[in-house]
Amino acid sequence: MVISGQIRAGAWIDATSGAYAWIDGLAHWVDLDAAAACLRLPPEIAQALGRGTWDLTGNAHSEILATLMVRGLIRARVGENMVTFEFSIPLAEAVAGANKFMRDNLEPKVLCRFNGLDLGGGSVEFLWGRAVRPLSKGDMTFLTPRPLRAPTRSPIPAPWLLLDLGAPEHGLRICRLDPELPIPELLDIVRPHVGPAGGWLGLPDGRRWRLETGMPPLVRVGQCGKFLGFAVCPDCGWPRHGEIAPCKCWMRAMCRVCSMPIHWPPPMHETITLRGEVLHVPHVAAYAHQCINWPSVKIMNLITK
Repeated sequence: MVISGQIRAGAWIDATSGAYAWIDGLAHWVDLDAAAACLRLPPEIAQALGRGTWDLTGNAHSEILATLMVRGLIRARVGENMVTFEFSIPLAEAVAGANKFMRDNLEPKVLCRFNGLDLGGGSVEFLWGRAVRPLSKGDMTFLTPRPLRAPTRSPIPAPWLLLDLGAPEHGLRICRLDPELPIPELLDIVRPHVGPAGGWLGLPDGRRWRLETGMPPLVRVGQCGKFLGFAVCPDCGWPRHGEIAPCKCWMRAMCRVCSMPIHWPPPMHETITLRGEVLHVPHVAAYAHQCINWPSVKIMNLITK
């Protein structure tokens, strides 16, 4: 990144306001007056810091902590495909405070690494593109590894329709369906509402059907001799050949975080298209699991007229 002929090698970020000021490769302020104003620094501190040549080693490191980080500021060090954020405030506060900086400057594939420099400060890294949607809603659960998250439940009972509106600012929407209607009639109702990003149909018996406007090719079990020499597990439907190719019964389990299928569709089990066609899933399943943070899903009314 270049500004006024100088390379932007990093920035200081005010975690409270999200304002930030650039520094160059020698850790000098790119614009001293702007830095003092947006970071709310006393002029004498800004001028003193602007005269030095700093790195993050030795006494310079201690001086940074003593003068800026204790004021709640975050240091951003910009690399080619990664930005490292260093701070002495709680991890969640640092990520929220750097949100504006990341939105203004980062491409989706840039790796963000947050390092807490205080003892026990915490450390985490993620691709910026994966954090845009949850951060836009103030959702910090993505900072916790999925296996450690507390289980969540759908905000409404099944049957329900879960729609992906296809844009981070829109997120996911869920609406309740009539529990008395048979599946073909439910499909007739939801078909006009499923867009290119797809959705899910949750049934009272616990099944979760993926809804797509255009599904990849699926084949029926046994077509074209694809599974000659294999037995099919009666429980999970996965082809197996002794212990060399064990079945995948464990893949039918529901995610402990969001209760959606860990592997979708289950291999060799029936799935359904929006046209009402019931097909069998081939050896290689078409969809991977997507963990859903149910508290962030908004409830909506389905307009059927």
